[in-house]
Amino acid sequence: MKQSKRKRDAKIEVESPAPAAVEALASSAVVAAVVVESTPAANAAAAQATAIYKFAASCTVRDCVPLKTALGDFLDTGDETILDVSAIERVDAAAMQLLYAFVRERKERGGKVSWVGDSPSFFEAVRLLGLAALLDVAPRPSEAL
Repeated sequence: MKQSKRKRDAKIEVESPAPAAVEALASSAVVAAVVVESTPAANAAAAQATAIYKFAASCTVRDCVPLKTALGDFLDTGDETILDVSAIERVDAAAMQLLYAFVRERKERGGKVSWVGDSPSFFEAVRLLGLAALLDVAPRPSEAL
């Protein structure tokens, strides 16, 4: 004879994160800033805007969704976008692919991308993946010799 088992109703409880956890997540998020510089010109509307984006220490596939959102805000910002890679300690191919897509889209929209900072991890990833020409990244001084 067959016995039937009853399925027990599972209760799902959702807890909201503690304020300290939210604060910790916010502090580890990517930092971005927009700096607007005025150029002296006869036409008052002729102002150049330079956007500066500073990366967090981790730039991996896990960080790609917030990175894509943040970089999306910089697609139409000013004439030049400066990407500061000095804080990058970890970077992977997925993040590099996202950076390439950003640079390509910026160029298509007539913008310029410049790289600042010296991150051994970032420049090693550029070298290993062969992206120096595609990203317009100049080799590190130690690699140029």
